[in-house]
This record gives sequence, structure tokens and C-alpha cells, in this order.
Amino acid sequence: HTRSLCDWSSDVCSSDLRQQISIYLMNNNLSTVPDDFEVSELTTGASAPLRPKDVVDPWGREFIVDVSGSGANGWQVVSYGADGEPGGEEENADVID
Repeated sequence: HTRSLCDWSSDVCSSDLRQQISIYLMNNNLSTVPDDFEVSELTTGASAPLRPKDVVDPWGREFIVDVSGSGANGWQVVSYGADGEPGGEEENADVID
């Protein structure tokens, strides 16, 4: 069972991490998220659209951008829950947007 990012963190939901990644792609003339992309890239520089606290899950780990082809446009934002491992139930369940 998976949950949405908005189920866990109003900061992430209000900042709309997916939208900021899409804007990043457009601004950098990219059609897909690079394999080595890290969401922390959205928190650096003078015009950074997000704050560091906006890109970490409720367990203090940075959200992952899964570029394996899942989700809209072939990528999705993921947290592996409390245990930090794929899968799981309840607080260990993956959080996917």
C-alpha cells in the first residue's frame, strides 16, 4: 500500500515538489530527469525554488526521484517510509507522488 506525499508533509505538498522538478526540466531544456538527479539541486543557488526542509521526508531522508519509467512522464518522487527500504506496510510503506 502506497501513500501520497501530501498524506505526510504539508511542506512538501505546498511546495509541490513534482512541479518544481518539472520547472527544473524546462529551465534546463531536459526532456527527462537525469539518472543522477537529486532533489537537493532544487535547494541551492540564489533563486532556489525550495528550502532544504522541503526535500526531506518525515524521517529526515531526502526524497528520491525514481527514473525507472514509473509515474507520469517516466519518473516519480519516492520516500521509502520509516524503514528506508522499498515496500512495507503502515509507517514503513512507500510514499509515492
